[in-house]
Amino acid sequence: MLELTGTDAPGIAASKFVTFRRLLLAAIAVELWELLPYWADKPHFGLQRLLVWAATAAAVAVWWERLARPALAAVLAMLAVDFARAFPLNANHQYLELILVGLLLLPRPGDARERTLVLGAFRWLVVLGLFHAGLQKLLHGYYFGGEFLAYAIARNEAFAALFRWILPAGEIARLEGLQVAAGAGPFRVESWLFVAISNATWVGELALPPLLLWTKTRPPAIPLTILYIFAIEAGAREIFFGSMMVQLVLLYCRSDMNRRLLPVFLALLAYVLAMAVGWLPKWYFS
Repeated sequence: MLELTGTDAPGIAASKFVTFRRLLLAAIAVELWELLPYWADKPHFGLQRLLVWAATAAAVAVWWERLARPALAAVLAMLAVDFARAFPLNANHQYLELILVGLLLLPRPGDARERTLVLGAFRWLVVLGLFHAGLQKLLHGYYFGGEFLAYAIARNEAFAALFRWILPAGEIARLEGLQVAAGAGPFRVESWLFVAISNATWVGELALPPLLLWTKTRPPAIPLTILYIFAIEAGAREIFFGSMMVQLVLLYCRSDMNRRLLPVFLALLAYVLAMAVGWLPKWYFS
């Protein structure tokens, strides 16, 4: 089952494993820095600062192979503590972080076969996550007439800003003026393009996973899936989740594309860190 998502030569698998491990721990550390102000007026703020600095140290330590496993174990423990403190207000991608770090800890040091199995599990997470999201949209039906996206415009300025390119200003103003309460609405938009975009969301999530699994369609499916993620995140602005998903999709490539794009991903994290500590102006993202 794991090999249905593709296999890697031992050298490529080792490179992918190490690169992804470094990127993941760097992202977790930066995210903790970004969330630090949220805890400033809450109990045990000192503990949260300790977690931030410990995660930062682990993100540095993971670049040395002999320190990588202890660094992963420390981060998994820190994530569990942070997760428990925030529950049930955790972001969805924080569940994913726990799973990814836990899987990275499973292979024995230097065991190429076990690392290859973990990479297969990572690729399956993309397929399962996308397909499950599309299936839920299909079952609940709030994308057929664009209702959920209309609701998102009413609640979230990021979605309103995105769809200003498509919808008339009066329609955006109407949706933004709706009070989100029982009996509010209608959360409907009379625009065929808007409704088409809404339905393309769940269709894409159901169609892309099989294309990633089939060897012949995998090469075009990789960039299509990344473009789909970019399209979704244009409204959602989930920097950490979006970049994590792109890195997981890139594991389908024959070469270690994450390593080639490592400077790009690290530059993005440096930019977010600079915003988090106040060195650069901050804009809304989740």
